[in-house]
Amino acid sequence: MERLLAKKDEIFSIYLFALLIPVNPKWYGMGLALIAIESLIKRKHIHLKSWRTMFHANNPNLWLILFYLLHIFGLLYSENMSFAWMDIGMKIPLLLIPIYFLLFKFKLNQNQVWIFFIYGCLLSLILYGSMSIIQFIKTQELNIGVAFSFWMHRGYYATYLVIAFTLISIKILYNNKVTPAQTLVLLALIVGVYFTEAKLGVMTLAIVAVSLGLYALKQKIGLLKFSFSLLLFALLSTLIVSLVLKGNNRFSGAVYHLQNQEKRDNTSIESTTARILLWETSIELIKEKPIFGFGTGDIKDVLRARNYEKGYTGVADADYNAHNQFLNSWIAIGVLGTLCLLLVFLTLFNQPNSAHLLFTRYTTIIFFFMFLTESFLEVQSGILPFAFLVSILSTIKKPHYPSF
Repeated sequence: MERLLAKKDEIFSIYLFALLIPVNPKWYGMGLALIAIESLIKRKHIHLKSWRTMFHANNPNLWLILFYLLHIFGLLYSENMSFAWMDIGMKIPLLLIPIYFLLFKFKLNQNQVWIFFIYGCLLSLILYGSMSIIQFIKTQELNIGVAFSFWMHRGYYATYLVIAFTLISIKILYNNKVTPAQTLVLLALIVGVYFTEAKLGVMTLAIVAVSLGLYALKQKIGLLKFSFSLLLFALLSTLIVSLVLKGNNRFSGAVYHLQNQEKRDNTSIESTTARILLWETSIELIKEKPIFGFGTGDIKDVLRARNYEKGYTGVADADYNAHNQFLNSWIAIGVLGTLCLLLVFLTLFNQPNSAHLLFTRYTTIIFFFMFLTESFLEVQSGILPFAFLVSILSTIKKPHYPSF
């Protein structure tokens, strides 16, 4: 750490912020403040010529900034200005973080960024795991689900653990070897995701693990053996999935609610049912004002009012957002807002300057999946990490993996 701090061309606080992402959203503000203070102390100069790079259509930061500016435009036709200004203030990192990475030129050791991010995941697992063990000693029950990641929404926390899992897995593929430390970390990350009981988090982890495993298998054994292995894997997966769905768990419950829509309780806030209700209402509202939406400040009001009208009292009383960022943004700021958000993903997926295109694409897909079931950019635990990681992934230039 002393070596990093001594380097004037590096901003050590950026690595610290990567560490804080999986730990506690309440510390994000402190992390940003340290970045600003260190930048001032090290006298980082603004490079105005860098503005030229902003206006490239393949720059994810351009679309992220435009996404934020559309929220400011949405103030013009908002009635609930109190919520509107609160939302504008909360989302300002979507503007400031990309601009910071654009205008302030400094050396960024991508190796350190991802190492600190993995350390943050491990630190959070130690904290949450320790509390779960203490709880088990007291009550003979483990903290799982919502109680496990008590400092962060479990869906967001699972997202960051899956990204760390992906990073280490690709590192293993890149070097064609695995160390005992990497094996232990991967197991810890798998257990952590499982303990969150975040359905999409567990599913995304499985998709990442399976796809990377099949990719590695194909590289090693050739097409014919790979085809046979793939068939065998499909049969085993079908068996495992059928056994899981027969059990009494969140996955079997989700399938039951999806298969029995005619029996659904419209007053329920069960996660799967609630999302179905919210998506129905969201699509209905989008059809009414598809171009500009209802305004930055009025989205929660119109959602709540329409849910009460439809008899969805559970989600209305809970004042839930759309639980899908694309739908949520469309209701608030219209089709252009959703288009800008989609372009962030599209340009990041095809980012030619990424440290490694495979990892960048997997991270993009992971975030995209999570945006489908969570309004990821409506809380600080989603806004700041997303803006930070998008800027990192579109800033670093050379292929480099953590020597973890």
